[in-house]
Amino acid sequence: MATWTCSYCTLVNPLADRLCGACGSENPSSIKPRKSFLPKIIAKPISSVKTTLVDIFTDDRNYPPRPPQNIIIASASSSSQIQNVYTSTPSTHKPAMIPRTASAPVFDNNLQWLCENCHSYNSNVNRNCRACKTHRTYRENSEGDLSCLKSASQITSNCSEITNIVDLDDRARAAETYNRIVEHCRSSNTIFIDDAFPHSNKSLGDLPNGAQAGTVGSIPTDFVWLKPEYIYTKDGKTWNWSIFRDPRSSDIEQGSLGDCWLLSAMALIAERPDILDSVVLTKVYNPYGVYQIRICVDGTWCVVTVDAFFPCRANRNTLAFAVGRKNQLWVPLIEKAIAKRLGCYANIVGGRTIEGLSMLTGLPCQTLSLEVKEPGDDEYLWAQLLSANEAGFILGCSCGSHAGEVDTEMYRAKGLTPRHAYSILDLCVEKQFKLIRLRNPWGSFVWNGAFSDNWPCWDKDSKERLLKEKIAGSFWMTFKDFMQHFDRVDLAKIRYERPWTDTRIPIQLGGAYDPSDKCIRFIIEQPTEMCFSLYHTDSRQTEDRIDLLICVHERTREGKIGKLIFRSPRTLESFVCTEDTFFSPGEYVIVCHSMSQLGYAKQAGCLAIHSSVSVFGELISCSSLMYRDSLIQLMIKDGNQTFLHQNILVRSITKTIGGLILMVDNNSPDSYIHMTTDCSSSNNVVSSRGTVLMADSVPPKSRQIIVVLTQLEHTSSYLVGHRIPPVRFSKFPALGELALDENTIEAMHSPLMENETSETVYCDTSVISCLYDLRYIPDLTTDMISINLL
Repeated sequence: MATWTCSYCTLVNPLADRLCGACGSENPSSIKPRKSFLPKIIAKPISSVKTTLVDIFTDDRNYPPRPPQNIIIASASSSSQIQNVYTSTPSTHKPAMIPRTASAPVFDNNLQWLCENCHSYNSNVNRNCRACKTHRTYRENSEGDLSCLKSASQITSNCSEITNIVDLDDRARAAETYNRIVEHCRSSNTIFIDDAFPHSNKSLGDLPNGAQAGTVGSIPTDFVWLKPEYIYTKDGKTWNWSIFRDPRSSDIEQGSLGDCWLLSAMALIAERPDILDSVVLTKVYNPYGVYQIRICVDGTWCVVTVDAFFPCRANRNTLAFAVGRKNQLWVPLIEKAIAKRLGCYANIVGGRTIEGLSMLTGLPCQTLSLEVKEPGDDEYLWAQLLSANEAGFILGCSCGSHAGEVDTEMYRAKGLTPRHAYSILDLCVEKQFKLIRLRNPWGSFVWNGAFSDNWPCWDKDSKERLLKEKIAGSFWMTFKDFMQHFDRVDLAKIRYERPWTDTRIPIQLGGAYDPSDKCIRFIIEQPTEMCFSLYHTDSRQTEDRIDLLICVHERTREGKIGKLIFRSPRTLESFVCTEDTFFSPGEYVIVCHSMSQLGYAKQAGCLAIHSSVSVFGELISCSSLMYRDSLIQLMIKDGNQTFLHQNILVRSITKTIGGLILMVDNNSPDSYIHMTTDCSSSNNVVSSRGTVLMADSVPPKSRQIIVVLTQLEHTSSYLVGHRIPPVRFSKFPALGELALDENTIEAMHSPLMENETSETVYCDTSVISCLYDLRYIPDLTTDMISINLL
């Protein structure tokens, strides 16, 4: 039999093996520069996607084989910068805490690095690649801080980076931390125990008692933290423990924790090996119990290092939470890493698939409501889903009713679980029927209606074709049934052949105005497609949600806020994302709004800018007038217009704004208008004025944002309404008898506004109820005459 001898450890290997079975070094005769391991998928119009997919699956490139199972890889993938390989196996171990000040990185013959140029493995003592002679690059990060997001005070300007490059940089820095821990464990003959996430109730958190809706089993009262080799599983006699074993969505089983939102997201990325590869950095079962997971939490990429101990039922020694079938660890490892990053396991109870997709991909994610409000909405939604599926986007959905109240027994009788997350696997049209394929992350309990597996009306050809591939927990249903029983679809916009660039910028949201407030100016030098995501930091650790709104404006020659190009919806979610939009070369300004917490403490946030080409961005000061101008431009573009008088124009907006914004223009040349506004018919909202009854005196040639109503409780529906009784003209500013109390009779606003800065421009501390001098708006006449006065 033909063999080759490893030049590092002298082991004789079969010629067919590319990697040394002992140290993982590569056969010198097989070394050659390689293209990326992952095929490039989509850079073509939707119409040519099918052709592109055919090209992918008929690709005749020779991809590198998986490494042998007897090596430990801390950060390995075809596209990674560094691959840490450890080969010696300790005889016995005793648990030990790893000092956080342990030296790094580690250099010895047993650890290896991956050449950035030709992807060859090299000994850690070599400074140059032995194949292509490329010099090894080092990234210092002795403290193991893997956050790529600096504080706002440290950032003044930035140029967007290709997402894959950020991924590689994170992996390289994570490898240093991994090397440090492994070397400490090896030298002290110990296994890794993570003192930052102790094996105690602190890491479990305040878990609910008994069974939870939408979970499998009940949460145990007694836990024990065990290593995999001491955990009992039904696959224990068939499979040894591993990180991956041909991972599939059907390998995921939900435990007693209510985190179906996360498991559904895992099920979706399980079908996308490229994404799963970028999340799980440690690819092979590790005798020292050191594992690294890369996730994007609240818009910030981080690498979380965890040990190999998992919460188990004390009476049975079985995993209490998520399980990976065939004894795969990637499922409980991801669940544990996110629990650690969020503080405890209790903090991952309840959520939406879109949150899981955002955490696992870092991609811009969007929600499509399945509520049909107008004729043709269902056809438009079907077209959107087909387009997203064909583009390769990742899709998930939520089971429930649009009306809020759910008949649980009715849903369960049909094989569905309300308030539960499902994965969308496929869509098709079968003999005039629009069909959609879903998967329950439980791996069981499925739809039993039309087009289910046991539906008696299947025709033979359709059944054989559509049910050929068996996936546990999956089922087909008609799009009509889907629209009736599900309320929204979540999608993640993955880009393939030409990865988009992104930049992530910390920003302060809401609160009282402060001179340190910032907005983002960015420059585009060539036409580009862009979208934006705004995140509320630590949103899952806080009880109250805040509203989020992104407004993107042109920047005028004078450096002021120009017309609104587009905006995001305003919602009370952990993050909000805009649609994809094409931009022409020029300068633009992004203003981030949050109005539910105005006057209170500021909230930390993060803005992610995603673009098809690199753009330059910088933080600039955002004055109170810039906030005001941004909202005014929003009202001019999207507001519904009503004339109360030839010179009085009221604008209101309620659609996709999470409440109500109301603005009035007084174009009278010499008269004040005195008006009252009644929003008392509204429900589950908070007012920017602190009340739903207001009286205002608007000066001549002035514009005022009267009030902003914001949804209060995000889990309940809300109602907004406003009524403006007949207004009166006056030569005097005082409200008089229209004032709501005696203290405001001589004032222009009731309740009073704060920080009046001039006769015609007022802004209170919440930067909302503002007066604007219309004499300096050149397009006012155009605004007024564009309305049909009838």
